[in-house]
Amino acid sequence: MRTTLILDDKTMITLKELAARQSRTLTEVVSETLNRGLGQTTEKLEPWTCGSFDMGGGFDYTKAWERVNELEASAVAEKMDARK
Repeated sequence: MRTTLILDDKTMITLKELAARQSRTLTEVVSETLNRGLGQTTEKLEPWTCGSFDMGGGFDYTKAWERVNELEASAVAEKMDARK
């Protein structure tokens, strides 16, 4: 379908640059841009996935309170030794 659009200069320049970079016609770029804006993509998008990374040695959270108590006891012992 043919129609006339009134676009601001900045938008027109951006669309023309995009068409030139992609070696496509201005009509194709405008149509795809409008479809995307309306939520009707013409291309199948790959689902985005987040990569995982090794964070080093593991920590057993089931024994976290035991470790907290050990650290606290150690800190108390150091304070008592410092008072002597």
